[in-house]
Amino acid sequence: MNKLIFFLFFPLTLVLNPSLAKSSNVFCNFEEVYLNSQTQEGLLMIKDSKIRYEYKKHSLYTIFVDKEQFILIQNFEKDKKHQINLSDDLFQITLDLMKKYPAKIEEYKKNGFDIKFEKSKEFDFYKRISIKSKDHNLSIYFYNCQTNLIEDKYFSLDPVFEIRN
Repeated sequence: MNKLIFFLFFPLTLVLNPSLAKSSNVFCNFEEVYLNSQTQEGLLMIKDSKIRYEYKKHSLYTIFVDKEQFILIQNFEKDKKHQINLSDDLFQITLDLMKKYPAKIEEYKKNGFDIKFEKSKEFDFYKRISIKSKDHNLSIYFYNCQTNLIEDKYFSLDPVFEIRN
């Protein structure tokens, strides 16, 4: 759970800014790359104001975002749900960015965070989001993005449906 802050920030940008996609339905693979060369992979789904950010690793978690609610579910314990407290600066930044929707944002600086958004030339979505602060330094890369219709069941918390890709 030590990466909780990072994955939570990311959904914010996407929920708040699906305007980069011609459709409000987006499905992408992602790879988070940290300064120490550690990586994490997963899947991102966005439909309207809902986000599912799921790490592929069984020992990690899936994040569901719906409006201003952030729900964390361990991948190995899908019946236990944890609402995430939004007191952290990064969470507040997330909410600020959501309120700016549908403005297209290229860079955002606040409370020591420098967040940059790079649009893809291959698809109508982000190619990369970089997050830098005193304590954090990572990039999130998006690939294999599609704008197909996504079924509502994949945003359900009870039960949590498996994604096959």
